[in-house]
Amino acid sequence: MRHFPHHYLFESEDYPPFTGTEFLATHSTIDDHPYSAAFGQFLGNGIDPDIANILAFGSNRFDLISEDFDDPVRQLATRIYNRFEEMGYWDEVPQESSDIDYDNIPY
Repeated sequence: MRHFPHHYLFESEDYPPFTGTEFLATHSTIDDHPYSAAFGQFLGNGIDPDIANILAFGSNRFDLISEDFDDPVRQLATRIYNRFEEMGYWDEVPQESSDIDYDNIPY
């Protein structure tokens, strides 16, 4: 019988089932991402794929971008995240990206 470290026994709800880098390496488009609108917004604004993925799943881990609250990338990510949150983006997995009003997302 193989023994696994404790963190393999329970899948954490806090972390996506794959990293952003893994996803980009195995998919030709981000349309297959369960949170493609958010993932695309974070990626499109220069955020590291792995961090963009964590944010896209609704985890507000801006500290992964920078510990500095004044960091412009962190501030941008926070604005994008807050806009998706205000739209109720994470209340349920969106089935259609057409119901997202991209004009209201700050860049």
